[in-house]
Amino acid sequence: MDTTPSVIDLSMAITEDMRVYPGMAVPSVHQLKRHEIQGIQVSKLEIIVHAGTHVDAPRHVLADGQTIDRLDLDQLTGEAVLIDLSSLAPGSVIEQRHLVEYDSHIHRGDIVVLYTGYQRCPDVEKYCYLAVEGARWLAEDKGVKCLAGDIPSVDPINKQANVSSTTHPSHHILLNAGVPIVECLANLDQLPPGRFFFCCFPLNIVGSEGAPARAVAMNCLSRLNVPAGMEGSSS
Repeated sequence: MDTTPSVIDLSMAITEDMRVYPGMAVPSVHQLKRHEIQGIQVSKLEIIVHAGTHVDAPRHVLADGQTIDRLDLDQLTGEAVLIDLSSLAPGSVIEQRHLVEYDSHIHRGDIVVLYTGYQRCPDVEKYCYLAVEGARWLAEDKGVKCLAGDIPSVDPINKQANVSSTTHPSHHILLNAGVPIVECLANLDQLPPGRFFFCCFPLNIVGSEGAPARAVAMNCLSRLNVPAGMEGSSS
């Protein structure tokens, strides 16, 4: 009997000590009014739009790119396929060969979700990131409509002040192709291998390049017949 919950929350909890991209400021949650004083609770949240589970719109790296409020929400909802890369060593490059092994299960217009196990890694700087050829294969060859994952970035850590297609090549490839990126998903270990219905709704922040989001998995549609030895394979 399948005991998988009908709805699985894939969003990180927003707290003042939450895990964020290396060097990014953590959120601040301040109570402006309290029950014991004013008889009501009112809180103020200060957060960088790329902290926690969030969506990157094309404007993130493209000066004339689409902003989050103009993004078609249909791109963030629909059938998704989970790619289990959790056996890769922390900080590994997700190469095209890792993705091609799931080729027959990735359909045009799918949402692809990468599970690397990053949320369990003690070193926040050691996250897996997407190789350029992998990003190009997903966007151009497979025609996915969205890429999501538990990693904080699809590109390697950048400690430079300036950003370009050199420092963020996979961002540029995906967002240039109109493929939004959902980063910092949680609880992907609760999903069985297979297809499921993915929903992700970013805050409607006018003119922003991204936004915090609530993401969930619903109604697993079918189980992948994962090739022998492919469960979390890093080969």
